[in-house]
Amino acid sequence: MSSFRQMLADNRVLVFDGAMGTMLYEMGAAGGSCYDALNLTRPEIGSSVLRDYVEAGADVITTNTFGANPIVLQRYYGLGARAADINTEGARIARAVSGGRLVAGSVGPLTRPAEVFDDLTDSEMTEAFRVQIGALVAGGVDLVVFETFNDPRELAIAVETLRGMSDTPCVAMLTFLEGGQTLGGLHPLHAGHILDSLDADVVGVNCGTGPMDMLKVVQKLCQATGKPIIAMPNAGLARFERGRFIYPSNVEHMGLYAARLVSAGCICVGGCCGTTPDHIRAVSAAVRDLTPGRRKRVKVTAQGIDPAPQSEVRVETTLSQMLNRRTVLSVEVDPPRGPDGSKTLARLRRLKGLGVDAVNVSDGPMARLRMSPAAFSAMVQRELNLEVIIHATCRDKNILALQSDLLGFAAMGLRNVLALSGDPPSIGDYPFATAVYDVRSEGLIRIIDSLNHGRDLLGNRLNANAGLFCGTGAPSAPSDPDSEARLVQRKAASGLRFVQTQPVFDLERFSKFLEILRPLGLPVIAGLMPVLSASGLEYLENEVPGIRIPPGMLELMRSAGGEEAQREAGLSQARSMLASLRGLGVHGICIMPALNGYDVVEDILR
Repeated sequence: MSSFRQMLADNRVLVFDGAMGTMLYEMGAAGGSCYDALNLTRPEIGSSVLRDYVEAGADVITTNTFGANPIVLQRYYGLGARAADINTEGARIARAVSGGRLVAGSVGPLTRPAEVFDDLTDSEMTEAFRVQIGALVAGGVDLVVFETFNDPRELAIAVETLRGMSDTPCVAMLTFLEGGQTLGGLHPLHAGHILDSLDADVVGVNCGTGPMDMLKVVQKLCQATGKPIIAMPNAGLARFERGRFIYPSNVEHMGLYAARLVSAGCICVGGCCGTTPDHIRAVSAAVRDLTPGRRKRVKVTAQGIDPAPQSEVRVETTLSQMLNRRTVLSVEVDPPRGPDGSKTLARLRRLKGLGVDAVNVSDGPMARLRMSPAAFSAMVQRELNLEVIIHATCRDKNILALQSDLLGFAAMGLRNVLALSGDPPSIGDYPFATAVYDVRSEGLIRIIDSLNHGRDLLGNRLNANAGLFCGTGAPSAPSDPDSEARLVQRKAASGLRFVQTQPVFDLERFSKFLEILRPLGLPVIAGLMPVLSASGLEYLENEVPGIRIPPGMLELMRSAGGEEAQREAGLSQARSMLASLRGLGVHGICIMPALNGYDVVEDILR
């Protein structure tokens, strides 16, 4: 058979295959398992899927290696060391059933949107792509397909990695969502301009939408690039039913729009999620006698592209202004365990009279059921007119619900947000509850920053900037203060505006950490936890991560005597720590009473 590049030069429409994961699932592969590893454990089902696509009329079949890079394999399945074997075997399986069709090596992204892991460096991405691409090329693929990429930068690194290793032809595809933009908010004209700059033989779009929406994207891409175009739509929009995603089964619709995609200028068409050999059979029949439609290039300018703004957004709240003028005094409170907040409000009213400026409202501490922090925060603001720092955790909500909550905070005037990962359900009242953790605290900070720029995580415009003053937690005496400071600095680059530490017990180590943080220019609120017994200090020292109790403090408490004497010693230590923290020049102090011990806070402040 002629080479891929020769087929393109002959202006011949090429039909690619359809979904691999959909078919593997239908054939009994367990949901959530590593489908790429089936190349090693159950090669016969991958062979069967590809054989069906060949019989359906596909000119190009793709290897079962979409996620078979060492990063994804190791992070999610512990199989990073098998990456080369999985890819080589994937190429062998496809070649064995190809029947003279072209074999494309499938390469997906290394990262996932809003991932909980640290960002990969360019060199780390290059090395991971090198391992996968090298194995596919060594396995004899005719071309490499880079598919379902959200980040144009990562796609560019993938293509550059291939070009540094081989002249093997390649296809480079971005994913556009319903509404016609990439996950990062790129308009098709802008994305087409970026794709045009890549050293790829074919560029285009796959996944994300069904054929109707993809046609609109393709029409824009054809205006922005002179390169051959590929389109591989999903079977439509999926619905979730009985634990699985169900896609529409109208294969005639797919065939109809495949013909329209070719008429719009595509030279390659195929299918993505939800598509089957029946869809590809319809596509093949619909485009077999067609040639790509004529395309008209347009000059790509910034007009109409509407890229996400990068300028700094100024966020001011009453709290942010107070932190710049004096030492703010706050107290941490857990929402009540029920719908009645009157008793807690009454205690907070007394604390306000003793000089408390703000209230930290926790979000399900220790993973125990309590009133919604937003509801109780609104009560505090309405009844007491105190500044509120509302805790937002990643434990219970996916990225859609997190954004919805954050917009709700802004609408309710709850504009001081402490971004935290949250305690896992396994330690709380409902250990069987699902832990979501789509993102961790750093990802949540990035989401808040996007909302502050008037964009959601996908780059879609909001009707106003959120104006959220974003903080996060930090240890008070880290074992590696320089490393912790670098983490805070990285979060600051993502939109962090202030830091609140864990309770301070070791004043000397906290002081050193504070000096390392000062050049970052972020307000620091120090945590202060009154502990009124030696057993309490022993518990914190031995069972709570990140807490270090100085030996002198523990010995002093032990030598105090009985229960009442230890209580007085603990109050004395707390008052002394309050004065010392003020002396260090922290911007704020948050008193964190154990078990909502507001009487203890009153005793300290009197």
